[in-house]
Amino acid sequence: MTQAKRPTKAEIATEALIKQIFVTGPADVNGLRQVCAAANESDDRAAEAIARFGLGNFLDGNVPGVEKLDHRGAIDEFTRALELYPAWPEAKFNRGIAHVHAGQYSEAIADFDEAEPLFLEGVSRGGSLASAQDRMLLGKLCLFRGEARAKRREGDDLQRAREDINQAQSLFLLSTPSARYWLEQIPERRRAVDEAIDETLSGSTSRTTATNAWFSFFWGFGAIAVALLILLLFIVFGASKPETEREGKKAALVQPSHLASEARSSPLISGRTATLPPATYHLSASLMQDVRPCILRIRTR
Repeated sequence: MTQAKRPTKAEIATEALIKQIFVTGPADVNGLRQVCAAANESDDRAAEAIARFGLGNFLDGNVPGVEKLDHRGAIDEFTRALELYPAWPEAKFNRGIAHVHAGQYSEAIADFDEAEPLFLEGVSRGGSLASAQDRMLLGKLCLFRGEARAKRREGDDLQRAREDINQAQSLFLLSTPSARYWLEQIPERRRAVDEAIDETLSGSTSRTTATNAWFSFFWGFGAIAVALLILLLFIVFGASKPETEREGKKAALVQPSHLASEARSSPLISGRTATLPPATYHLSASLMQDVRPCILRIRTR
């Protein structure tokens, strides 16, 4: 036998629990906790699921007059109700809203995505008051899912948030007259998403501008560094070239002085008597003996 999506009053086995839940009703959170405990002890699944669903609404602030909210506690109560009735669309939807209130946007979107096909089953039946009610609930689901996506802002969340809000407006127009309250919230929600999109685009432009500015800064700094390096190399090599020229000129000046010193040491220039080898002396003496009679003969004439 297929289990029903939602628990009903007819499924509650204990008359006292029926009276506590539907007749007198719990006046506060403590009363609901007592009903949950009693239903759990009697193993009345339907009564416990309904009581935990109501307790989750109290803790999340869906019931007027609640002083202290506990969104995480509400999530726990809706989770326990879903453990008893896993296909209960309202429980998934309300848990998604509690996730939004707790700032857990990814978990909220996951709950809304799981609840959507369950609501669509009711919408597809068409024509009945139940389908109109399902349309309104589905419209609320799209509205809150759009809010969760607009706040999460991952990937294409903002664009899909706008689509969710447009879909919610279409569903509210085909829903019950009580959906007028939600229709009045559409313009404000759409404006918030548009502002978030503009903010994201302007932030992206600012980041691009900042990146270009840093790139220009480092490019200019690199050009200056290269210019300074070239200037430094020019100074270093320019200073070493005159030094080399000075060394060359000094060598040129020293060389003639050396040659002059050698020239002054020559016997023809210095006036000193040249020291000739012995063979040269012998040759000169012999030559003089042969030439001397000729000189004397010339003088006597």
